Amino acid sequence: MHIINNMSVSKKILIGFGFILILLLTVSIVGYKNITLLGDDFSQYRGLALQTNQSGRVQANLLETRIYVKDFLIKASDDSINNVNNRASKTLSYLTDLKKLVTQADKLEVIEMAKKNMKTYLDTFHEVTTKQKVRNDLVHNILDKVGPEIEKNLTQVMKDAYRDHNVEVEFHAGKTLRSLLLARLYTTKFLIDNNKTAYQRTQSEFAIMQKDVQELTSTLQNPDHLKLAQKINEQVTTYQKTIQDVYQTISTRNDMINNTLDAIGPKVADEMEDLKLSIKKEQDALGPKATAAVKLATTLTLSVSVIGIIFAITAAILIGSNITKPIKHMTNAMTNLAKGDKTVVIPAIGLKNEIGDMASAVQVFKDNMIKAERLQAEQEEEQAKKTKRANAVDQMINQFREEVTETLDAMATAATTLKEDSKNLSVISEQTAQQASTVAAAAEQASSNVQTVAGSADELSASVNEINVQINESSRITESARVKTENTNAFVNQLNESVMRIGEVVNLINDIADQTNLLALNATIEAARAGEAGKGFAVVASEVKNLANQTGKATEEIGSQIKEVQTNTRDAVSAIQDVTLVITQVSEISNSIVAALEQQSAATNEIARNVQEASSGTSEVSNSITIVNTAAQNTGTSASNVRTSAEGVDQLTLKIRDKIKVFLTNVQEA
Repeated sequence: MHIINNMSVSKKILIGFGFILILLLTVSIVGYKNITLLGDDFSQYRGLALQTNQSGRVQANLLETRIYVKDFLIKASDDSINNVNNRASKTLSYLTDLKKLVTQADKLEVIEMAKKNMKTYLDTFHEVTTKQKVRNDLVHNILDKVGPEIEKNLTQVMKDAYRDHNVEVEFHAGKTLRSLLLARLYTTKFLIDNNKTAYQRTQSEFAIMQKDVQELTSTLQNPDHLKLAQKINEQVTTYQKTIQDVYQTISTRNDMINNTLDAIGPKVADEMEDLKLSIKKEQDALGPKATAAVKLATTLTLSVSVIGIIFAITAAILIGSNITKPIKHMTNAMTNLAKGDKTVVIPAIGLKNEIGDMASAVQVFKDNMIKAERLQAEQEEEQAKKTKRANAVDQMINQFREEVTETLDAMATAATTLKEDSKNLSVISEQTAQQASTVAAAAEQASSNVQTVAGSADELSASVNEINVQINESSRITESARVKTENTNAFVNQLNESVMRIGEVVNLINDIADQTNLLALNATIEAARAGEAGKGFAVVASEVKNLANQTGKATEEIGSQIKEVQTNTRDAVSAIQDVTLVITQVSEISNSIVAALEQQSAATNEIARNVQEASSGTSEVSNSITIVNTAAQNTGTSASNVRTSAEGVDQLTLKIRDKIKVFLTNVQEA
């Protein structure tokens, strides 16, 4: 403890800050190490997550590729081929991206093998599409054409045999046709389900059919039928050979599908699933580990920080108290010493640091204060006797000088102010006289202008009254036009109703003409039934019918004219209503103008009255300006007198100041 007390303040502070820096460095190292470990775990976890996601993409696209392959095997469409190529390309691309993310050798080997198998899968699919195209060509271009031709030829032979009543040829032709139909039936079944049994049945049916063709040929006598039989035999051979080629093509295609596509697809899918599960297993193991590491890092960092803070606070308290206590004691001693307490004891004397040096200096200061106080007391006592009388004399002289100086300064200031005010007053009086003259002239001009305005206002009032009379007349005429228009409107409405009633009458006439025409038609029918006896009645009915038709045509023409009149009448009603509306608006505007002119007339009269009052006011202003001019001249004379008196007071004050100054100087010298 004695060593610490004698240690310098700078060393104590350096030790305290050094200890705190060591603790901060420790916390920083621990935190950095934990964050680095957490960063590594996070990077590894993120890498595994990316691998998992990429594996999922590979699986999804591989599955879609296999689905589109199945779709092609069912539909054999070009869209399925394009979809397979697109999805397989994406699968290979995602495998390449996954390979960039993976670093383990075993996983890289799995990915590489998957890429190789995927390429084989895609190449095999292309071969399958080629085989499928060959199969479609054979079926569509040969089987679908040759089969119907054989059936057509056999049918022709059967028809000819039936016509010739050749039962034997008809029987063998029917038997051959039956074998053909069975062969084609099992061919179709084989093309659908690719069943080998169906293919074998097809071959057996063709063998039977060849025998049937031979038997049919042996019964034929007609040269044309013999040619057809020869052609049928050739077509059967072609059909049978083609179905064998189709069988070979389909077998090869199915072999590639079953042994390559159906083997590689699930194999790659299983390998990618195992790869994804292994990555997920690592991810699942790393997740809790990283979480535990986060908790451990948090606990460790917090513990080290708390310990560091406790040690720092302890060190700060110990070092601070070791430094501040001696300084506080020294401050108290110096405060008491400054207050005059020379009995105070100086602390920390003897310490070998800055506090000890400070204590020695304060002790010297205390001793010198005691000596200075004693010498000052002696000097003050001697000096007090010498200066007592001089102070009394100086005090009286100074007091007299101050009082006299203040009085003279006040007099000089008052004189100066009075002189300046008199100058200003004189200038203002001159300006007032000039402005009064100007105002008088302006007042006379304003009086003249007001008289002129008064005359104009009277003329304006007369004009407004005349306009008011004309507007009233216009309103009367407009109102009369509006009343007449309303009467016209009512008349046209009645005309419109009459026209409508005429239209109804025309419709009634038209209906009567239709009924008359119908009765004439019935009469004509009855006359026709009556024969010779009804000829005269038929002539009359024909005339009546013609008359009804003419009446109908005339009625239609009248109806057309009536409709046109109705249309024109409605237009006239609408136009008159518009005119009535415009006239009403004009009437309202005229009334508004009359009201505005009445207001303007009243305002004009008010202006004339105000102008007369203004004329009287300008006369009064002119008289007042004359009085102001006289007062300004009197003020100028008084200001000149005041200025003369102020200059005299100023000269007198200067003389008194000089005399008193000489007097005080003489007194001080004495």
